[in-house]
Amino acid sequence: MLFSFINYLKHEKRASNHTVTAYSKDLEQFSHFVAEVFGLEPHAAGHAEIRAWRIELMESGLSPASVNRKTATLRAFFKFLLQSGKIDAD
Repeated sequence: MLFSFINYLKHEKRASNHTVTAYSKDLEQFSHFVAEVFGLEPHAAGHAEIRAWRIELMESGLSPASVNRKTATLRAFFKFLLQSGKIDAD
């Protein structure tokens, strides 16, 4: 699903290379976090897991702007999953 989303960004949204790279890194980081901490695939994460990730990012000293960008990445990813019918609810 991550690969499909990145292709969507590249080919349908025509996002810049910088955006695609940033979103890819954000999603890899999130995927690793939810797999390690909760044993979940990224598409199965819910509000609690996303909130835990945001807290982890803030506690690691990441700037609020960076945390917000990573959150925007997740919003776009889950919107893509919802629109493509891969999840039932956002």
